[in-house]
Amino acid sequence: MKKITLFLIATIFFTEFTYAGMPSDTGKWAKGGTFNLNFSETGYQNWSTVTDNTVTVNSLLSLFAKYTKGKWAWENYGDFAYGQSRLSSVGTFRKSDDRINITSKLGYGASSKLFYTLLFNFSSQFTPGYTYNKNYNNTKDTSILNSKFLAPAKIELSLGMDYKPTDYFSVFFSPLANRMIICADTNLSKTYLVARPQDKVNGKVQGGAKTYRYELGASLKFLFQKDVMKNVNLKSKLEFFTDYLDKQHNVDVYWDLILAMKVNKYISASVGATVIYDNDIAVPLKTAVNGIDGYYGVAGPRTQFRHTLGVGLAYKF
Repeated sequence: MKKITLFLIATIFFTEFTYAGMPSDTGKWAKGGTFNLNFSETGYQNWSTVTDNTVTVNSLLSLFAKYTKGKWAWENYGDFAYGQSRLSSVGTFRKSDDRINITSKLGYGASSKLFYTLLFNFSSQFTPGYTYNKNYNNTKDTSILNSKFLAPAKIELSLGMDYKPTDYFSVFFSPLANRMIICADTNLSKTYLVARPQDKVNGKVQGGAKTYRYELGASLKFLFQKDVMKNVNLKSKLEFFTDYLDKQHNVDVYWDLILAMKVNKYISASVGATVIYDNDIAVPLKTAVNGIDGYYGVAGPRTQFRHTLGVGLAYKF
């Protein structure tokens, strides 16, 4: 826990330092961001084919701060999302989105397009999340905790090269990527800190449930963000990571895509998709057992997919 505490202190300090900024006369700053609040509601009364009324509210705050002076370039990004959805048949709100992602890159120009770069990233979620099992034998569903703040969380500190051929596209490669996977709740360790072959002796895991795993590997990240047409912005992140310390040498994949369309000054629409594959995350299959629709299948690594569609209020600053 001491190592986790030190990592958290470093994270908080780094974040505060990032957004505190520098005197404006020492270089050039570019700052801004957007806030989106999407709302949807569907209601039925005496409708023969559908009985569920739905209400969904999703929010997304994206911030950036970029500083340049001479050969130095400092880029900072923060994405924070949270949402809730309610079905009338359930009677309560359930979380529909929850993300924290903070990235900071400090680079020194080797040429006009190539930078020696130190990258920091922190990702987690705000509140507890649950897996819900539908019970057809009675009206009460059951819930199982599947995530919460710092369970899981990822902290990365990488040293590498950042290639920026244009102002809307970059490629970052690090042969020295340090990453810590945190799972502060040991009850969730079997999901987010799956035992590797080197953790076992005679087929059995040694020691108690882990709260973190240190990884040292190679990282490759692509970032594209551009107005592809008037009032339409496309942002895509594609990331690969492999751990030298993993005897299986698996590759983690993360791809995030969002297409934001501006209707007018305050109204916007967006379409998003996220794909994740991580061999160290055990995802169960959803099956029905004894009249209960739940997640009882054998857990294992699987391709995770999420898509979103929203229309709502937008504010740019």
